[in-house]
Amino acid sequence: MMHHTRRMAVGGPVPARGVRQASRAARLVLGFGCFLIFTLWGSAMGAATGRPSAQLTDAECLRCHGDLALTKAQPGERARTMYVDRAILTQSRHAKVPCTGCHTGISRLPHEPTLGRAECVSCHQREATAYADSIHGRGLAKKDADVPTCPRCHGGHNIAAVKEPTSRVQPLHLAKICMECHADSRITARHPEMPSVLVIRAYGDSVHGQAVTKKGLSVAPTCTGCHGTHDLKPADDPASPVNRANVAETCGGCHQGILTDYRQSIHAEALARGVKEAPTCTGCHGEHTIAAPSDPASRVAPRNIPKTCGSCHAAERIVRAYGLATKRGETYADSFHGIASKFGNPEAANCASCHGFHDVRPSSDPRSRVAKANLPATCGKCHPGAGAMFAEGRVHIEKTKESAPGVFFVRTFYTWFIGTLMVCFLGYMAVEVYGYRRRRRQARPNRGGRG
Repeated sequence: MMHHTRRMAVGGPVPARGVRQASRAARLVLGFGCFLIFTLWGSAMGAATGRPSAQLTDAECLRCHGDLALTKAQPGERARTMYVDRAILTQSRHAKVPCTGCHTGISRLPHEPTLGRAECVSCHQREATAYADSIHGRGLAKKDADVPTCPRCHGGHNIAAVKEPTSRVQPLHLAKICMECHADSRITARHPEMPSVLVIRAYGDSVHGQAVTKKGLSVAPTCTGCHGTHDLKPADDPASPVNRANVAETCGGCHQGILTDYRQSIHAEALARGVKEAPTCTGCHGEHTIAAPSDPASRVAPRNIPKTCGSCHAAERIVRAYGLATKRGETYADSFHGIASKFGNPEAANCASCHGFHDVRPSSDPRSRVAKANLPATCGKCHPGAGAMFAEGRVHIEKTKESAPGVFFVRTFYTWFIGTLMVCFLGYMAVEVYGYRRRRRQARPNRGGRG
């Protein structure tokens, strides 16, 4: 009995523990098998239906997009390909940005054949907001395929920082990028509201364009320096930097001293009062065609200044509307200075020589160069020793009996005198020719009879 009990006490529990351990091992094997089955099933489903974009890596994207066979542009595409050069991508500004950081909305691989536009707003919110309110952004909202988008200006996978020499929007390259659209006659034909192609191309020959292309001055004004960048607006928009009311401040960003002088001029005062015809920088110097004053083609070259000023001061509508002095261009042209300038004397006094350039003021202003007290100094720049008597003489003299009777009568006398003299001379020549021909006719029979 004791032997049996000992055998049960010693050997009985052994089979119970074995069963429990075997049961635990079976459960582990079964669980691992289920895990393996579900894993393999998920992988198979993933291969068939794709993987979530959150798990995609650049390497997976480049398995397809790194294939050189994709370099051929697709039908309807504008020089765009699906090929991505890994070397270019790693050297770009976005080297650390994953593919899905820009190309959002990809839920599975392979992705849909047609994807949405790359999204820049998630990182560049300020620029995106400004662009959306710009003339380009409004065009994009209307699904205009011609308007520039972020990659069209900045580049795609090869995008570089703005200040880097390789950047498409670096100042030395910027005009060329803008001209890809604005100098394309096919695009301008579809958008008649755009400026003329010839006007846009003229920038390259302007003093600003030459400073960029020939002198390499990155501080010289380019398209965005005047028109704005992401917030670009048409010139008739009051918020545009090139709106008439804002042009002086825009140009003053570079020409600060000139802006200070202009602000004190009668032209700036008129512009501030809302006079739309008041001249501002571009009204005198031009826009894309602006040239240096030393250039004979410049609107402010000495010989061209009377014509430039006359575009307002000789326009009857403007003169009448704002009560300006009349016939200023005509009286200057009849003066000694005007005649000398007409015949090519670059040192002859013109409008700006006397009235000033950017700081033009009315003669009633004591600071004006043509104020009576200042005339000796103004005239003395060309006529050394000019005294107070210079201030007594009249400058713009109209040839009328009321304005200048002496000039009127002398001019009238000589007009009639020279006219009469010319008639008498022509009459004398006519009589002389008639007499000569008559004498020749009379002499012919006599010579024939003697023969």
